[in-house]
Amino acid sequence: MKELKDQVAALKREQVILAAGELFYTKGFTHTSMDDIAAMLSIGKPMIYSYFPSKVALLAAVCSRTSHLVASLAETMTEVQARSPAEQLRMILHETSLRIIGGSKGLAVLFREAKYVPKPLLKQLEQSDTKFREVMVNLLKQGKEAGQFHYDADERVMAQAISGMATWLFTWYREDGPLTAEEVAEHMSRVVLGMAGYNKEAMARSE
Repeated sequence: MKELKDQVAALKREQVILAAGELFYTKGFTHTSMDDIAAMLSIGKPMIYSYFPSKVALLAAVCSRTSHLVASLAETMTEVQARSPAEQLRMILHETSLRIIGGSKGLAVLFREAKYVPKPLLKQLEQSDTKFREVMVNLLKQGKEAGQFHYDADERVMAQAISGMATWLFTWYREDGPLTAEEVAEHMSRVVLGMAGYNKEAMARSE
């Protein structure tokens, strides 16, 4: 019985987060009240406060989805270690692009409302982003040493560029646009491999 109650509570909490995220995205954090969130869910404010002590706490919950998204990318990176640097880079950018597109509203809220987001969460996001860039730097170096990548630039600058390209997908991708999320992810990985100077055909001929 307790397990069932916990599941119901978790579901209701999730619904509150989703509703708040939608309203923060469309109306902005300062223009969204707890009354608005309660009205959207057809519940009373006391129920919301039973899960979140304040609107800032609710904002943190919405934005923490982004931190989980970024953190999960690090997990993806460790899962592809057995592959070549070029294949690792392709897979990471493909998966990163899909996850960022899927979490686009949360990212938009995070960037727009950053001044209201608790500092510990911002620090966590910064650390995750740093980890992402470190992995990019290491992959680029490994690929160059293996003869897969041919570029003439500092890996740290390239890693910053790759991180920015991926992160800002949320600002321009549209579900009703000419490309699907999967197609955008594929093109993103090709662009990054191109930046790294990877030529698949040339590599195949040399093997």
